[in-house]
Amino acid sequence: MAALAVLVALALWMVSGLSSTDNNERDTIAESDENALQTVEVVEVELSPVTRHLELYGDVEAVRSATLRGETNGQVTALAVTEGQRVSAGELLVELDMGTRAGQRAEALASVRSAESEAKAAASLRRQGLQSELQSEQLDAALEAARAHLATIERDIENTRIKAPFDGIINRIDIDEGELVSAGSEVLQLIDDNRFRVLAQAPQQARAQLAIGQKVEAELIDGSLVSGTLDFISPAADSQTRTFTVRALLDANEAPNAAIADGISAVLRIPLEEVSATWLSPSTLSLDSEGLPGVKIVDAENHVRFVPIDLVDTSMHGAWVTGIEAGSRMIVIGQGFVDAGMEVEPVLRQNDDQNDDQNDDQNDSQSDGN
Repeated sequence: MAALAVLVALALWMVSGLSSTDNNERDTIAESDENALQTVEVVEVELSPVTRHLELYGDVEAVRSATLRGETNGQVTALAVTEGQRVSAGELLVELDMGTRAGQRAEALASVRSAESEAKAAASLRRQGLQSELQSEQLDAALEAARAHLATIERDIENTRIKAPFDGIINRIDIDEGELVSAGSEVLQLIDDNRFRVLAQAPQQARAQLAIGQKVEAELIDGSLVSGTLDFISPAADSQTRTFTVRALLDANEAPNAAIADGISAVLRIPLEEVSATWLSPSTLSLDSEGLPGVKIVDAENHVRFVPIDLVDTSMHGAWVTGIEAGSRMIVIGQGFVDAGMEVEPVLRQNDDQNDDQNDDQNDSQSDGN
């Protein structure tokens, strides 16, 4: 899948270069007779340190998301929140009718007090030798049972008040006032919108280059960038796709204006290694007889050679590539008129405006990648 993405990016990049190439460029190559050498315009290749990235397509999800369910039965008497409302941990969300619980609690409390009195009296009689140890233990057990029953009722009463377990936003409400809620039924969904992560699938070839704690960058659907850290790498590959699940925790607080939300798509960019690369305009690219991408250079004997390249990073403006040696004379105008092995007349480019445009494109690309 990663290889397919590279091929698609390459194809789109080449098309953009071909469509944007000025047709008048052909006219810049001097007219020549059959015996004259073809003139081509060249530039000397310069290399710069560039970081190679692994790009993975994934989905954003909230670190914490909870579907709250009823833990007791009762009719909804108060719905204290609305969808989209921000709430704090411990805040009351839903209240259920108490029903007969108040009376049950009073009865259970009376039973506890009665059992306490009986147990206290039994202890006194036992010290006087007027009651057996077995009778005393039975009364102690009755007291514990009464207390446990009271605790159960009090917990049931507490469950009539559904509260937020953490800070977040109400994403969905599944009930209405007056509706009967039963234990286990869904009440609402709460999402923590302060902490997000991206889940993606990494190819098995890249597994050895990934590590917990590695710094990453996520590009969201609106183009905003959010930094993060790899916090999980699956120890086993998927049996069908041979990919590894990776997870990156995002620093959402560092990008408060980013349109980050649970469920949106994101591109995870993971830096792998630093390489020496050169910048190419799409129009400079050529294909060999087998369809492999590369550029045409002029060697020391002024013969054309085809040099395959490897894409490091691409943008709308061009690409960083490896495979070309520093100082090589790369053909930038006229490559479409010459083939590998031909002898040519190279002319070093002197167009400062063109160089300025290329530098601007490089700066734009580096800004896009940072």
